[in-house]
Amino acid sequence: MVAASLLVFYLAYNLTAMPALYHAFGLPEAPVYAGLLLVALYCSSSGFFVAPLGAAVMRRYEREADRMAVELTGTSSHMVSALKRLAKDNLANVHPHPFYVWFYYSHPPLVERIARLQCMQTKKEA
Repeated sequence: MVAASLLVFYLAYNLTAMPALYHAFGLPEAPVYAGLLLVALYCSSSGFFVAPLGAAVMRRYEREADRMAVELTGTSSHMVSALKRLAKDNLANVHPHPFYVWFYYSHPPLVERIARLQCMQTKKEA
């Protein structure tokens, strides 16, 4: 995340120095505050298309965290019951559409997580 932030700041610095950015919006001068606003507009619109990549990375980290939790505690039953309770209390969508999961979800869907945790438990017992 630090490297990504550095890259974003570097790109923002270079973009605010480009006169074409200001001319595209009809600004005769190049004030820095206007450049930062324009760069933020561009980044927010392009961030929509980069969101699935970030979500995929976060889902991978969550799977690793689930695996680590089972390794540290020695069982997955407590985590499975906690996930079920959270889903019930929060009225979670248990079967979301796969495309929606791919685009927006930062955690694997509940059914997938529980199945994976139970699979880890059976492998551990065998």
